[in-house]
Order: sequence, then structure tokens, then C-alpha cells
Amino acid sequence: MVAKFAVRAAEHGVTVTFEPDLSSAEEIVEADVMLIERVLDNLIGNAIRHAKGASAVVVETRVAADWVEVFVADDGCGLPAHVAERLDGRSNAGSHGAGAGNPGSGLGLRVVARILELHRGVLVAARGSSGGTRIGFRLRRYAGR
Repeated sequence: MVAKFAVRAAEHGVTVTFEPDLSSAEEIVEADVMLIERVLDNLIGNAIRHAKGASAVVVETRVAADWVEVFVADDGCGLPAHVAERLDGRSNAGSHGAGAGNPGSGLGLRVVARILELHRGVLVAARGSSGGTRIGFRLRRYAGR
């Protein structure tokens, strides 16, 4: 998945790497592959495009008791406050001046949140350990095995 971002990342002076959770060889979630790919495309693309000063983007996976987690972390300037507010649900979609569809308006993240809602997943955003942004999602592990 991250290989398709190599050229775009290089144009922005950023490297993209994948760090899977190797504690479990394979975990299964019940999800629409194309929609989850759209989520990842959005999160990785945002990290490359919007993380001012970033030099690295890391896609990480982690297996928890009931969840499979995927995070995209960058070492850039951090998540803008108006986007963080939208993710927390504290403001409405058009309240911060950026119109829907404009770069930086947060529309893509609202689409991501809706896709995850349809999958009974959770969008998680936080400051990264390096001061950048760490944003990702949790999907319930498939219990049918």
C-alpha cells in the first residue's frame, strides 16, 4: 500500500515506510477493502501533503485484544486545531472558513470518519510522539475464526 505513495512522497521530500505489528502473522477484519483503501489513501496523502516540515511518514499496525489498529504518523507540524475540533465533533463542518472541497477543509477526514462509522470502526487522532500528527483507525477483529 505505501509503495504507491513513493513518487508523491519523494516530490515532497518525505519518506513513507510501513511498520507492521509482527506479534501476529495475520489478523482479519470484516471490511470493504476498497473503502478501507480509500481511508488509507486519505490519511497517507494528508500526511504527505499537509505535514509542514515532515521528513517521514510511518504507517503502523497494532493488534489489540478486540481491535486491529492502523496509524499514520508524521514528524511534521502537528494537526491544525480546527481539524482536531472537527474530529472531536466540537464544531460543524463549515464553521472555520475553509469551504468544503478546499484544500485543508477537512472534508476528506469527514469522509474517512463516515467510512469507519459504516464499519463500526473508530477514528483516532493525536499528537505524535515526535510532535507531528498520529491519526488512524481501529476496526474490530473478525470473531469468526
